[in-house]
Amino acid sequence: MRVPGAVVLVVGSLGVGVRPCLALPSALPNVAVLATCAATLSASASAAAAEPAANSFPKRSNDDAALLEWGHSAVIHAADAVIAQFGTQAEEEEFVLGIEASPVIAKPPQGCEPLKNAMKLESQMAFMMRGGCDFKTKARYAVDAGAVALVIINHDQTRPDHAFAMERPSASEADPDWEPEIPCVMVSWNSGQAIVEDNPERLRLYPGGGRPFIEGVSDDAPVVYLIHNMLTDEECDYLKALAGPSLRPPSDADPVRGGAQHVTSTTLYQGVWKSAMSKAIDERVFSIIGFPANYFADLQVTKFEAGGQLKPHYDWLPSVYEERVMAVVYCLDDVEPEHGGAVVFPRAPISVQPQKGMAVVYHTSLEDGTLDRESLHADDELLRGTKFSAHQYIYATPVPFARRVVLPALLFLLGGEPPSWVVQYAAWCGTFGPDTGYLLVNYSLLGAAVLLVLPFLLGGAFVWLRGVPSKLPDAKKKVK
Repeated sequence: MRVPGAVVLVVGSLGVGVRPCLALPSALPNVAVLATCAATLSASASAAAAEPAANSFPKRSNDDAALLEWGHSAVIHAADAVIAQFGTQAEEEEFVLGIEASPVIAKPPQGCEPLKNAMKLESQMAFMMRGGCDFKTKARYAVDAGAVALVIINHDQTRPDHAFAMERPSASEADPDWEPEIPCVMVSWNSGQAIVEDNPERLRLYPGGGRPFIEGVSDDAPVVYLIHNMLTDEECDYLKALAGPSLRPPSDADPVRGGAQHVTSTTLYQGVWKSAMSKAIDERVFSIIGFPANYFADLQVTKFEAGGQLKPHYDWLPSVYEERVMAVVYCLDDVEPEHGGAVVFPRAPISVQPQKGMAVVYHTSLEDGTLDRESLHADDELLRGTKFSAHQYIYATPVPFARRVVLPALLFLLGGEPPSWVVQYAAWCGTFGPDTGYLLVNYSLLGAAVLLVLPFLLGGAFVWLRGVPSKLPDAKKKVK
């Protein structure tokens, strides 16, 4: 999973072959050396520390989120990190205050024996590669060398953006009660590469503190990932309040929500006329996903009551003009697992339980623009309570002027209710085809704008013409 415009971290698996990596220098190696080492380690893999496996998400929380930063005041680079289940935790004072040190690759890089460059690691941040031994063994040798923090680089290049919380080893360890008194975190292969490429003199490590962070779900077919803390509680409540007065049962022409029971929905036709809070959300989405706001569709807010669900469907459209490359589902409420209401991808299979402020991002098409059939998704039946969610499509090309400017202005003049021919857009696409339906709606919007503006233009022209003197003064006549 590659997320444009963001440095992403998550974790995978790594093998054991240590020998080819023994020659790595004590400072951070270059990318080519690191890539060669990673390939060798993966090829000779023995899964020394397996990652947790299951299809239910989310698995991460604010408690295991950390951030690595480097750079100066003008340019700051950041990489997500995942805090281990052992060692100094996010809420402890020495972690909350943050740790700043120089990054040093352990020698040997897997850190499964006493470190040969222990003197260089004194009071510095130890970097090790995953595999070869359990995580606490690596932490022990980092502590013995005097490191102030341990960063494990995950070398699974088949999942280059994946990271997870390192678990405690089994009780078979020689000293199961020993606990490292330093922060221990993991970063992904891509994040490790980003740090190596920049080769910073100093790194800063501190807890995530409620900042947005990414959790990988599926790297391919379908591409799915979660953005925790995407919206604040205030923003979630704002979107629900904004949608509340216009929530209606879905039209039968709606291919997704049509016929759904205990479900109401509305589209927030704001376009360029968004509030400051809505613009702030768009800017945050852009900073993480990499698409600017003029590529975003207007939000569709849906309210589910007990018994409400959405059938399995695709968001992709076979349209030249309206290619949806991905979609974002913003969870506006917490929903307990026993209450149902999960967002599911039945072909994967993947299940995501809503958490307030979290966003579920998935690609609707493949790289060639064709439908990703694995992106089939649905909303499981809500068994109890209510659930709000907001759905947003991201297009391959900017949203046209007619929809970003004309449609919201037209709706404002009409009191907020869209005309029937806008509501029936899906039916038009079914009747005339997606491209023809798309053009018909756009041209209809432009025509409606002309009809609304034309009386004002004619009236202004009439007033101007009445104010023009019937006979212009003679320019040659001299004023005495």
